[in-house]
Amino acid sequence: MRRRGELLAVAVLLAGLWAAPPALAQEPTAADKLFDQGLAGMLKGSFESGCPALAESYRLDPRAGGLFTLAECEAGWGRVASAVAHYREYLGLFERMNAMQKLKQKGRDKMAEKQIKELGPQVPQLTLTLPAAVPEGVTVNREGVVVPPASRGVALPVDPGRHRIEVSIPGRGARVQEVEIAKGEHKSVELRLPARRLAGEPAEGGAEQAGPEKLRGPSHRRTWALAAGSLGVVGLATGIIAGATSIEKKAVAGDNCPNTICNAEGHRANRTASALSALAGAGLAIGVAGFAGAAALWLTAPPAETGTKEPTTARRGLSLLATPAEGGAMVGLGGRW
Repeated sequence: MRRRGELLAVAVLLAGLWAAPPALAQEPTAADKLFDQGLAGMLKGSFESGCPALAESYRLDPRAGGLFTLAECEAGWGRVASAVAHYREYLGLFERMNAMQKLKQKGRDKMAEKQIKELGPQVPQLTLTLPAAVPEGVTVNREGVVVPPASRGVALPVDPGRHRIEVSIPGRGARVQEVEIAKGEHKSVELRLPARRLAGEPAEGGAEQAGPEKLRGPSHRRTWALAAGSLGVVGLATGIIAGATSIEKKAVAGDNCPNTICNAEGHRANRTASALSALAGAGLAIGVAGFAGAAALWLTAPPAETGTKEPTTARRGLSLLATPAEGGAMVGLGGRW
């Protein structure tokens, strides 16, 4: 009630301060109408509507009276930091007035000084800090207003209540935190950075919610891996068939070459066996090389599927398997899908 009475007491002074001299009276401007609307809301205690109207009136027509009235409204609303800032701005304007203009203010400078002294201790101080190592291009804003690097780590006056802080990093999106602070409170908050994102993942806090890792389109390496794998299959098949046929021909040659003396059939079987043995060796070599190349291309290629990547602890793909065996080794192809 005391504050309401004080507002009523200054209402006449405020209205007189704003009004134009009679000789210059004109049709009310938008700034005039907003001032009247804001003053009426302020006197009724409707600060949520009255103070924004006064702020817009001062923006359209920056008169000292409008600024002082806005400070009074904000003080009544509990926006102590904004009120103190506007009282100080008013005193700055007052200092630049001539003697006649100062006289017309009717002591409002003293009222502003008194308000600053009373409200100053109630102004909360908020310190925003970032981790020691931050990427290039990081930006911080509070209620949509950028906090410059020089102001980070510095106690700044803020109005009591809840504040929305957003930290943005190019390529990593933004992260939003909300901070509650009371009158006269001093609070320090270390801001959290946006999480690192994988390629194709939407930014946190954007229109699309962050989800599982999105995979890229087809890879040329996987196309070549399939081609190399196909060549490996043909090579191994050729080697196996040629090797088996070579063994059969050697058996025929053995039947037709008693005591190392071969008849015509034995000679033909020996020649065929030798050729098939060479072909089998070449086929097996091509097969092993093809599978090894396919495995290498497949495992080093970026994901080719579309959709979302399922979590897994084991890596998918082809692998070349070698098992020791008597007289050599057995070579094969394995995979995980």
